[in-house]
Amino acid sequence: MNVNPITRLDYPDPDVIRVEDTYYMVSTTMHFMPGCEILQSFDLVHWEHVTYVYETLDHTDAQQLKSGQNIYGQGMWAASLRYHEGRFYICFVANDTRKTYLYTSEKIDGPWKKQLIEGFYHDGSLLFDEDGRNYIVYGNDEIWITELNEDLTAPKKDGLHRLLVSDHKNPELGYEGSHIQKINGYYYIFLVHSLRDRWMRTEACFYSDSLEGEFTGGDVLCDDRGYCGQGVAQGGIVDTPDGKWYAMLFQDSGAVGRIPILLPVTWKDHFPVFGQNGHVPEEIEVHSTRPGYIYQPLVGSDDFRNGLLPRWQFNHDPDPRYYHLDALQGTYTITTREVCTELTQSVNTLTQRMSYHPFTVPPLNLQFSQFATSSAGNVNCISPSFTETVFPIVSLVTIISRQHLLNPFLLSNFIPDNLMCLFLHFIFLLLPKILSLILQHVL
Repeated sequence: MNVNPITRLDYPDPDVIRVEDTYYMVSTTMHFMPGCEILQSFDLVHWEHVTYVYETLDHTDAQQLKSGQNIYGQGMWAASLRYHEGRFYICFVANDTRKTYLYTSEKIDGPWKKQLIEGFYHDGSLLFDEDGRNYIVYGNDEIWITELNEDLTAPKKDGLHRLLVSDHKNPELGYEGSHIQKINGYYYIFLVHSLRDRWMRTEACFYSDSLEGEFTGGDVLCDDRGYCGQGVAQGGIVDTPDGKWYAMLFQDSGAVGRIPILLPVTWKDHFPVFGQNGHVPEEIEVHSTRPGYIYQPLVGSDDFRNGLLPRWQFNHDPDPRYYHLDALQGTYTITTREVCTELTQSVNTLTQRMSYHPFTVPPLNLQFSQFATSSAGNVNCISPSFTETVFPIVSLVTIISRQHLLNPFLLSNFIPDNLMCLFLHFIFLLLPKILSLILQHVL
């Protein structure tokens, strides 16, 4: 069965666990609100929405798009999802606040209780050891482990704190994206880094029979599936009820974002073997724990008659004073809070993820009859470039100043490749700015 890419949508930095017959996945949501989306699956291939962990995070001015500030490319990154003694735990950092957050709940769909962990733990991964001690593994270039106190609020006094592995002075990308797991008495740390001679994400694994011992290992997967030198990497592994193992990693896929990739894992001398002959196989055998289950779609059209479906996210904190949902009329109405000189500063912008293939924008009815002369309706597909990749903002519906470009797009049969990546960067990033300058003079 050819299953990859999984979801065909932007779900970066995935972390997957299994609780009885159900798999749960969390991924990076960055600046989007509500945030920290959790998906569920019964076969690791098909996924559906379960919940968002938080509606908003800290209500900072930047998170609310106030005073010309924003958190694009920041917000929550690379969450760690764990289930321990009847409770779910989600830990992540936010790169705008420089804080480490821990959310806990007895049920996967909440309610989630929020607290902070003292310190900042880049790409942190939680470990609840069998002896009752708690740890977090984290870092970039250098991967560290720090023992946490019993209530997970701070490092434990005189607890374990040590360097585990290092990829110091890697000119491309040093070790990060930590996932620590204890399996059959061994501690495994799964990491991502790049080859040193060129940009190529690569999955690595190190293991030891003691947290105080030496961790040995190295690269376990170096494969771009024939796409742009964008390697498949960053993620942990999960077992099935019948004892099989799989890895859930991701691959940067141009303007679409980072898409999850599933591959089988086998074992040799207590060390994981990823894929087949060092590559992601084309065909993967999977089995459902609930055959025949019908999944709800992650993206799709909406008439707004059932409120805002979970497929929608705001681009930042919403401001409820300036939007209104009318289920009877099937409308979502936005009132201008302030005139913006950039589309990305428009509050209450609705977004959906962009599909890998095929991709089309569903028909949308915009009412212009009561717009002020200084306003215009807008449906956009824009892809701001954030650090290493491109995270799409798709199907934006907003009221904006005429200083913005009215630029509806319809992309059919979208297949990313080298040429298409360059084309989309031009269309989404450069062309609107050029045309906007022209229109300002014309209008």
